[in-house]
Amino acid sequence: LNVVFVLIDTVRASHLSLYGYQRQTSPRLDAWATSASIFDRAYAQAPNTPRSIPSMLTGRYPSRVRWNSLYANYSKPNAEQPNLFALFQSSGWRTEAVSSHWYFEKVPTIKTGIDRWDNSGFTDVKTSYTQKTSPDITARAKQRLDTLVQNDAPFFLFIHYFDPHSQYHKHDGFVDFEIRSAMDHYDSELAYTDHHLAGLLDRLDAPDLRENTLVVITSDHGEAFGEHGYDFHGRTLFEEEIRTPLIIRHPKIRANRIQSPVGLVDLFATLSEAQGGVAQIGDGYSLLPIMRREQAYRK
Repeated sequence: LNVVFVLIDTVRASHLSLYGYQRQTSPRLDAWATSASIFDRAYAQAPNTPRSIPSMLTGRYPSRVRWNSLYANYSKPNAEQPNLFALFQSSGWRTEAVSSHWYFEKVPTIKTGIDRWDNSGFTDVKTSYTQKTSPDITARAKQRLDTLVQNDAPFFLFIHYFDPHSQYHKHDGFVDFEIRSAMDHYDSELAYTDHHLAGLLDRLDAPDLRENTLVVITSDHGEAFGEHGYDFHGRTLFEEEIRTPLIIRHPKIRANRIQSPVGLVDLFATLSEAQGGVAQIGDGYSLLPIMRREQAYRK
């Protein structure tokens, strides 16, 4: 199977209509997910990007990731530590990534195992918060898919969307939730990203991908709006900051909704088993048995 791994930054699961939110913040994702396994209780292993993404890509809890600079704000994982990209590259998959964010330049060891990483359009930290990149990410991701399907080798494509992350923007002429608060702005960002995600989802439904591609859609952390005295993210482990969406579509597993609590740390083992490898790596366990209804809960 090909693998397309979509990471949308800063998506709080409880603010998606997919998870019962009263506003229609994710109608296009909602419709697409009817053919997938939807995890209702998926949790990031950290409430911020610099700890969550390396944990997700290595299958290890942040405290067990091998860091080159443990106490830095943007710690670099050791490049010799196995990650998802290297796992697939060593097994014969073409590995690529599409993004537009400074983090992937500041932490270059995150790119270990990637054949081609297109991070065009990245800026410095301050400027990145003023960008609106979802339309460009979708266009570039579709272009890479068009190219990759022409090759004989299977591929692993990682795609990163950033727009739900603060600072929030008003998208004139697109969506308006009677914006009065930061939460209203955030919900608008979710709907904006969902609107532009639709083009990628349609491409994944095309005949040359639908039956031979495993798709993962998730986020690295959530967002708080004062529920426990904090705003935004990065400081607590309350649900608003660590409960994330997780949708996995495997072409040979029928759609279902899964209540078992799982972690993003399990994605490494899940994708390993999906491509014929072991079902337990690092601190994670494959979620395929739950998706196949062979067991009710994660080990």
